[in-house]
Amino acid sequence: MKKIIYLLYITWLSNNIFAQLPEVKITENVIHLTPKITLFLPNGAFDFSLKEQYKKTLVDIFMKYDFFDNFMGINLDFGYKLHSLLLGINLSDKADFSEFYLNQETLHREQTIVPYLKHYLNVYTYIKTQLSFKKNITASVTSFLKLDQGTNVLGEIGIFNNSIKETNSIPSGKSFSLNFKNSLKNFNSDYEYTNIDCDLKQYLKSFKDHFIEFQLRIGYPVYNVKKPLSEIYYAGGYEILKGYNFKEFFADAIIYNQITYNLPIVKSKEIKFSEISFSLLTWNFFVEAAKLGDENIFNNSENIKYSAGSGFGYNI
Repeated sequence: MKKIIYLLYITWLSNNIFAQLPEVKITENVIHLTPKITLFLPNGAFDFSLKEQYKKTLVDIFMKYDFFDNFMGINLDFGYKLHSLLLGINLSDKADFSEFYLNQETLHREQTIVPYLKHYLNVYTYIKTQLSFKKNITASVTSFLKLDQGTNVLGEIGIFNNSIKETNSIPSGKSFSLNFKNSLKNFNSDYEYTNIDCDLKQYLKSFKDHFIEFQLRIGYPVYNVKKPLSEIYYAGGYEILKGYNFKEFFADAIIYNQITYNLPIVKSKEIKFSEISFSLLTWNFFVEAAKLGDENIFNNSENIKYSAGSGFGYNI
């Protein structure tokens, strides 16, 4: 009987003690990681990007090394989202150990600090304003002479839209951007120029899982007194005009168009011996054209280069 009374007393006491404690709700904080690796073969370029999101804080890390171009760079992006606004800062350091300019091999390095503000209009569209501080140097590898050195201070504003999504590893939708940049002499910029860049990419479904990729790029110099060599448009190689030598052409303005027809071969395939999984392996046919020039690029039909070919593309 005493044991029963003692047990009831302990139960009553514990219930009263825990009744006075505040209720604590533990919610799990989820960190979203999005790694991406891109290989360009046979050139030997390697891209690695990692996007991390924790609550309202965003971290974007991007690294690239190009064995053919002797290029390496790292890009760090930190942002904090507040309702429809995203405040951030971008830090980057890029070094090109074998850049070709005016038929000579050069060394180019660019260090950048960019505070920015994004205002989201909807899920797919945002307006971005930023102030860029860049220090760059370009020197000849053979003579060690400095071809260009200075501080580039830029004010930029642009609108960006991206509705590209993947369904069963097949992309669809489009992305569009229009960016206006102007060097700021009042902020002690060593350069004086104004550029407009427009990029469009769209995926269209054609037959079964086949899809068409359309690309359009326009870079136009509105005003140009002096610009850094890093702002010049290049063509030739694995990105633009694949049928020509690497960075064979360069100019102050460019119009580029590419149409690619993709035939999926393998989707979500894992190769066990190498521990590599392909989300999509495609065989593609492409046709591309580029026109390079100056501020009069829209007034004539000269200096147009074409390229066509076939190859394989894959996402890891």
